[in-house]
Amino acid sequence: MDVEQEMSGKLATVQPQQSRTKVLRARAASMVGTMAEAYDFALYGAAAGIVFPRLFFATLPPATGALLAFIILLGGYVVRPLGGVVFGHFGDRYGRRKVLFITLILMGGSTFAMGLLPPTEQLGLAAPVILVLLRLLQGLAYGGEWAGATLMSMEHSPKHQRGLGASIAAAGGPAGSLMAAFILGIVALSPEEQFLSWGWRLPFLVSMLVVIFGLWLRAGVEESPEFVSERETQNKKDKAPLLNVLKLYPKQVIGGVLVGTGALFVQGLLAAFMIPYLVGRGDIDRSTAFMLFSLSSLLQIFALPFFAALSDKYGRKRWMTTANAASVLLVAPLFVLFDSSSTPLIGLAFIVGNTLIVGATFGPFGAYISERFEVRSRYTGVSLSFQIAAMLGAGMAPVLAQTLLGENGSMVPVALIIAALLSLASVVVAVSSMPAGARD
Repeated sequence: MDVEQEMSGKLATVQPQQSRTKVLRARAASMVGTMAEAYDFALYGAAAGIVFPRLFFATLPPATGALLAFIILLGGYVVRPLGGVVFGHFGDRYGRRKVLFITLILMGGSTFAMGLLPPTEQLGLAAPVILVLLRLLQGLAYGGEWAGATLMSMEHSPKHQRGLGASIAAAGGPAGSLMAAFILGIVALSPEEQFLSWGWRLPFLVSMLVVIFGLWLRAGVEESPEFVSERETQNKKDKAPLLNVLKLYPKQVIGGVLVGTGALFVQGLLAAFMIPYLVGRGDIDRSTAFMLFSLSSLLQIFALPFFAALSDKYGRKRWMTTANAASVLLVAPLFVLFDSSSTPLIGLAFIVGNTLIVGATFGPFGAYISERFEVRSRYTGVSLSFQIAAMLGAGMAPVLAQTLLGENGSMVPVALIIAALLSLASVVVAVSSMPAGARD
């Protein structure tokens, strides 16, 4: 009897540790996936403004070439909702884990192929066509990656830490941007000819290492416990999760899109537009711009879970309303700092944008939209909401900024304020009910 009690005591102390290990592994595996996604996005965004116009659109005026490169960037966002629907369908029917292997392989493979793509001078018109196809393939894979990674991390977490759990996946975003900016900052130190010839390719090829590490992590992660529980209790699958979402959750989808647009617009502007904008004006050199962005991304890694944890404590709706209201007030001063031509002030602008604006509004976002869908439709609902927001926000940001810049650059912060106001209004007037256990 004493032996039985002793064994029971040991089991009681070991079991929580095992559960914690599973939670940490799920969070790490989710974070690596979104890190690979952000790494690829940051690479393409930087190359779209600095490299691609000269290699794939060299016969066009520089401004036109840059605009085309950003339009291709937007193309990847346009197909994201399609990827979200396709992968969300299988994620809701067959589980999150299997889908996340496929999305990670597709993301890494397309990015690796970009690093090997010959320029138009060698391959002719096929070069930009292949670039477009690879970007679209990236977009399809991204469409299923973010929601799946967010759900795996959140659904493995305790209910009182759902915001924190979901934000760990989101923190992979700045981690990937940091990695990309740091490596680009190093290769940007090479002479111009070497950078355009082979230097820019190295970061694209390195992405395969992130993918391999991510696949290894995901191999050791079990299926989402909430998904397994849903299957055991309900014992049925929706034949068409998309139709179920559109029928039962239209307000949740629209609200999620509006909430995400403001934060993702700012994020897309900082990641894809501001560096070539500042370098083109001659305010700072390429390497300095990448390093300043790297610093702000490093701080954002900690800002996202910090603000998400606050939403766990004070409620998602209350916190996001406050954060979006604050972001409206911060947008205009942000551009004053960017236009100061002062390196320290530009660095401060990146920090304010990535931590106080994006960090505070996007940190709780994953849990905020995930809690508005039932488990059996959650992958599809979250994918659709987030990817449409990403297309309208991060995808449109550099295109809109580049277009406005030619006529009146001062209109850019106006567009940002409109996006932030949309997000704020959607949170304030949110009327959709949340499932039991949601942290509103």
